[in-house]
Amino acid sequence: MAETIFASMVEERGLSDSFVIDSAGLHDYHEGDMADPRMRRHASMHGYYITHRSRPIEMQDFSRFDYIIGMDRQNIRALQMMQPAGSKAQVLEMASFLRHLQSDSVP
Repeated sequence: MAETIFASMVEERGLSDSFVIDSAGLHDYHEGDMADPRMRRHASMHGYYITHRSRPIEMQDFSRFDYIIGMDRQNIRALQMMQPAGSKAQVLEMASFLRHLQSDSVP
């Protein structure tokens, strides 16, 4: 859902040509699947339409993207362990973007 929200924010500001936003997971067991129907329904109630299909993160993502965002500290550690030496991608925690809620991670 984060991909959809960020993409919507970028589009609303007319900056779609300046950003590439994607979503990937640490595991491939849901590869090709759509988001959970409950998540899609909840998102649509807020004006977001999730059409992305699951894919695992790939090594080239660390050179393709400036930022790789994990949902919690366990994700961050796993991403940092995967990150190739010399990669300039910044691995950040999703909770660091929260403005109206105090939390260390996304449950």
